[in-house]
Amino acid sequence: MSRTSSCAGLAAAALTTLALARAAHAQSADGYSAGPGLGADGGGGEPGAPSPAYTQDRTFGATRFWKLDKGAMEAEVWWRIRDPRHDDAYNILQLEFEVGITDRIQLDVYENLTDEGGSWTREGSQIEARIAVDPVYGRTPGNPVVYLEWHPLHLGPTRAEGRLLLGDALYGAKLFGAANLFYEQNVTRSGDGMGGTVWVPNPEAGITAAASYEVIDRQRLRVGAELKFALEKELFDDPAWERQLLIGPNVATRLSGERLKLFATALFGVTDDAKRVDAYVIVASAL
Repeated sequence: MSRTSSCAGLAAAALTTLALARAAHAQSADGYSAGPGLGADGGGGEPGAPSPAYTQDRTFGATRFWKLDKGAMEAEVWWRIRDPRHDDAYNILQLEFEVGITDRIQLDVYENLTDEGGSWTREGSQIEARIAVDPVYGRTPGNPVVYLEWHPLHLGPTRAEGRLLLGDALYGAKLFGAANLFYEQNVTRSGDGMGGTVWVPNPEAGITAAASYEVIDRQRLRVGAELKFALEKELFDDPAWERQLLIGPNVATRLSGERLKLFATALFGVTDDAKRVDAYVIVASAL
């Protein structure tokens, strides 16, 4: 079997697992449906009811999941380490604020710095919105959320991204999984280094998937794994897509009480086109 076929199989398996697990989770011990959105693990069953605690954490680096409840706020500091296979490694520092605006909508804003060549410079800003198809967690299979990102680079083009976020409990609150389908590209021209501009769309499409298991209750320690498969090229007319598959472990824990949290994921490249390492360390505080 080719690497491309294997990667496509992994993506299909991740989505199928989420769908089957959601159906199984809806059954009670007696074999009857417990009803959508009922119980501590499935949400409150009506707008405004709290979502399960595990949905309110970042948990994963590359895979998004659900949204913050209305009125919930969080500040995060991200440290990202990227080691391209054919270039020098570099760091990204991100400062983020996120807030649940309504029962359906979450808004995030970022300010990003990058360290390339030993000096920190402003990379750009990001604004993200998550819009839940159904504002009640557990009522719709897969808990779909539409994710939109606008990312103007300080010395480069503006980039836009769209995702479909899916996720659900796989074994009560102990084990949950998530998957994202995504597409992104540059939407403005960039400088050519000679005073002019050039159109380099750099499209990228793919899937991320992740799962996390609660080792110590009350979210004090979770362990899991994450993968990303992406197809990328510089120009639409380029003859071939780069095929990037990365897989690695994930950990989530509480640093102090219920508010201060730590999340980390280290993805390691499997295919020749993938980065050697794409790692995330996130410190978050509920406000």
